[in-house]
Amino acid sequence: MYFKQLIDKRVFILNMANKKIWGYIRVSTNNQNTENQRLAILDYANGKRMKVDNWIEVKASTRKSPMVRKIDELVSRMKSGDILIVSELSRLGRSVGQIAILVDVLLNNKIKIICIKESLEISEHKRNVQTKVMTTMFSLFAEIERDLISERTKEGLARAMADGKLLGRPKGSLGKSKLDGKQKEIQGYLNKGVNKANVARIYGVSWSTIDNFIRTRGLSTDRVMKVFLSLDIENNSKFVRGKKRSRETIERSVLNQYNMKKLSETDYELSVPYTNKAISL
Repeated sequence: MYFKQLIDKRVFILNMANKKIWGYIRVSTNNQNTENQRLAILDYANGKRMKVDNWIEVKASTRKSPMVRKIDELVSRMKSGDILIVSELSRLGRSVGQIAILVDVLLNNKIKIICIKESLEISEHKRNVQTKVMTTMFSLFAEIERDLISERTKEGLARAMADGKLLGRPKGSLGKSKLDGKQKEIQGYLNKGVNKANVARIYGVSWSTIDNFIRTRGLSTDRVMKVFLSLDIENNSKFVRGKKRSRETIERSVLNQYNMKKLSETDYELSVPYTNKAISL
């Protein structure tokens, strides 16, 4: 009897060692903080003397595909006997159907699911009618709550429009960008001939982001070279006057279009854009 208990204890310890505990965190937008969910999962795990081995953190709405929400990754990486902890059941899906399907897949893979808010522990051993009813009920409550929030938001927007309030971003205003304040640096790269793809890599953004930023901030993709010009104006006759007026006319009609900087009475610095090796002034 003693040896049987000892063997059972060793088998139990071995099984626990092979199990992995996963924490799944999801928020709908980048503006939402994931820390509350992480703390809830860690607090629960510490209370149960468990250690979270792996985390999957997602910033995506439940409207997104399972691939975007990393549900496919979660299912493929978890093994039989693993434990999944979520702060609440609604993190797994938007609707009763979504949650029910995912729970069924996890249970078929012999994965235990722990939902902290609902105090639910769902496993293959507890897969009975009562568990299914509770899972469906909590999922339904979460879905109804989301629908009510959405309905209140729509009603609020409708009232605001009826009161004549302008909704959304003012026309012509620029949205915030992580590249704000870097216009001069980016223009410098463009002036040196660095293409948009490489500029995007430098700042760790996508090509579409850098392209939109360049267009909306009025940056130029043309290369620019500095030209230093010395301009002397002489009278062709002692009876003809007006050198000052002639210089002003040349400056106004010709040099100003090249971002003219006057260095002295006769010397200028010009910024001349070009797109290839053949340049004509």
